[in-house]
Amino acid sequence: MERITPNTEGIQSVEELYTAYWLEELKDAGYVKEFTLQPAPFKLADAVVYDWIKNTSTKTIKNRFEEKESNMLEAIEYTADAHVIWDISAMNLFFTIDKPRDNKCKLIIAHIGFSGDAYSYIEVKPIFDQQNMEREFKIKQKWIYQKYKIFINLVVPQKFFPHNFTPKMCIDTMIYVKTTNTKRGMKRPGDSKITWKVNTLNEYINGK
Repeated sequence: MERITPNTEGIQSVEELYTAYWLEELKDAGYVKEFTLQPAPFKLADAVVYDWIKNTSTKTIKNRFEEKESNMLEAIEYTADAHVIWDISAMNLFFTIDKPRDNKCKLIIAHIGFSGDAYSYIEVKPIFDQQNMEREFKIKQKWIYQKYKIFINLVVPQKFFPHNFTPKMCIDTMIYVKTTNTKRGMKRPGDSKITWKVNTLNEYINGK
């Protein structure tokens, strides 16, 4: 099967690229109907606006005033990294509806849309959260669920792929290009950078 590289427009990190590879492979295999990177945002809060009067008088023009409007609080929006529309064949293989099947379930949570298709939203984060962005996301995750009853799935590829499958594009591209001394020893050009046990898509499906 010819491998199609996803459109990288809007991708801001290698983790988002790896997740796009994962979605593209699922789409090629028929488990995903379509996916959108950086979909339309969720509105969480409107701006709080107040009116005030600015004195625009000059030496020659007295008692001139102008009505002004400013934001006391800025509007808040949230944009997920991906919106996925699933094929029914992926149910209980890659996604579950509305909630986990049990307390050890690691499947993506999806919801049923007006069209009858299952859809999911995905947020991608790096394994090292240096700017505490994951904490900020988890606040918005709760906020969105309360407001829209939509669950945003958090995906950290280095934690997600070991219990799912590693995309072929990751296997092919996550390699050393020069000799490098690492904590796991000396790595040669062509050695894999992947540190987890790799399951391909077929291996994951056949193991279910």
